Amino acid sequence: MSPPAAPPLFEIVKTTLGATSIRNNVVNEIMHNPVGPWKEANILYVDQTQFRRRLWEPFSSQQRFFTVFDVGLGAGANAAAILTAFQEEKAKGCKASLCLVSFEIDLRLMKFTLKHLDHFPELIPFGEAFSTLLEKHHWQGPDIEWYLRKGSFTDKIALESHLANLVLYDAYSPKKNPEMWSYKTFRDLYQKCRKENEGACSL
Repeated sequence: MSPPAAPPLFEIVKTTLGATSIRNNVVNEIMHNPVGPWKEANILYVDQTQFRRRLWEPFSSQQRFFTVFDVGLGAGANAAAILTAFQEEKAKGCKASLCLVSFEIDLRLMKFTLKHLDHFPELIPFGEAFSTLLEKHHWQGPDIEWYLRKGSFTDKIALESHLANLVLYDAYSPKKNPEMWSYKTFRDLYQKCRKENEGACSL
């Protein structure tokens, strides 16, 4: 008799509140539980950070872009929420430009999401952008520059040339990924954040 097949790395599931999300069967975590990826992304990283309001704030002459670090591209919901909010504010007349820098060590989740976009309608408008980002590590849209830094965040952050106005920090839990929650990692990240006189960084 053949041994039972191993479970897939990722699978589409319902959260405890009935939202559609993804389970990582290796770390045994349902992502974005219980509200689901889109609602969580907007609550934590758009609304709580006051991202929309901050886009309207004046910038120094040396700062062309409002720069967002997306630490843990994952399934792409956080990035899509930022892009959606940015486009909506641009439609209202906002003059800002956006630089989005996504960090990710393992792109399998993003590739899985692209194959199952029908489960995540809010991400569908960015399907082509996600595909281009995975292929070229860069995507450009109207007043948007989006970069992918593939590899260990703890290595990549030290080499990053941009300075962040806003950081979306969405790593796996400290129990599953302690390195991402270490003092050294946050110290290195702080060095890449804009300081008060340059446009304060929110984390």
